[in-house]
Amino acid sequence: MQKPSGTDAISLSSGQKLNLEQIEGTEPNTSLIFWSEKGLSLQAIVSKPNFGTLRLELRPTSRSPGDRSLYIMDDGRINVF
Repeated sequence: MQKPSGTDAISLSSGQKLNLEQIEGTEPNTSLIFWSEKGLSLQAIVSKPNFGTLRLELRPTSRSPGDRSLYIMDDGRINVF
């Protein structure tokens, strides 16, 4: 996973959790990109368990090409590509 405007690539293991802190105030239109090092297609499942948390679960899928990025707009809308 990588936040193009702020991090290098971050390797995640199955079941591992990663917290990305948001800077105080608004950060316009944040993007996250993700991929499987094994070349597997991924499905992004987005949920909001509470006010301050956005959860992104990445799961293998047979759908091709799969999901590859998450775009969080400053008005709170979320697009998965």
